[in-house]
Amino acid sequence: MCERPIIVMACHRSGTTLLRRILHSHSAIACPPESFFLHHFMDFLSRPQSREGLGSIVGPEAVDATIRAAAFQYHEAFRIAQGKARWADKTPAYIRRWPELVALAPPETQWVVILRDPFDVAASVYERGWFIEHYGDRPEAEADLFENTVCYLEDYFGKLADFIGTGRAYVLRYEQLASDPEPVLRHLFQHLGEPWEPAVMTPWASQHNFGIEDPIARGTRGFVPSIGNWRVFSAAQMAVLTERMGALRQALGYDAP
Repeated sequence: MCERPIIVMACHRSGTTLLRRILHSHSAIACPPESFFLHHFMDFLSRPQSREGLGSIVGPEAVDATIRAAAFQYHEAFRIAQGKARWADKTPAYIRRWPELVALAPPETQWVVILRDPFDVAASVYERGWFIEHYGDRPEAEADLFENTVCYLEDYFGKLADFIGTGRAYVLRYEQLASDPEPVLRHLFQHLGEPWEPAVMTPWASQHNFGIEDPIARGTRGFVPSIGNWRVFSAAQMAVLTERMGALRQALGYDAP
């Protein structure tokens, strides 16, 4: 098995699809579309009865390794089919369970965070009309999209900040990647221990599996910065965003708008 995979952690609408395509464009890295299914293996890893049942078959000392091998067998098969040495994964929903994912992943995993201004993430989610997670007791059809979006920011960015705080992740910023990609990517691949390849500068020219990722991102060619979109919000909405997310936003390195 690949002992040094790469796992990207981020919130949605943060440039994760672009980063996935960049990683997959490298000759050593195979990065499929979002996997989603690792949630089930996280559950398996943490349930005492399941662990005991598996341990009765493989031995208690082999439980963790057996679950890990089962969890990542599809990533392994994908990288082998691609003829590459390493696999990567980017599934933003996993940030909600990052401690369990850390426990599941191989010990030598390299973690990469792509960070985008939370207010711009809010604008992107809100303009798409997405309920990425449903917060509150009201049915989604009756829920307020803006309030739900703010709850999403509090939840996901709070957990992402906690993950960054562990010091295990290499952090890059969407704004810098989109505006001046080459130095950002050279530093990233140096950190990953992979040689520089010009192909990572034109990821849209490589062949990719798209899965269910955003069709707009799928069709984008070139590095197109999308910055300052939070201006779509009204003054009242900005007041709410600033009250509930302003401190965390600044802690993540973004100045007050």
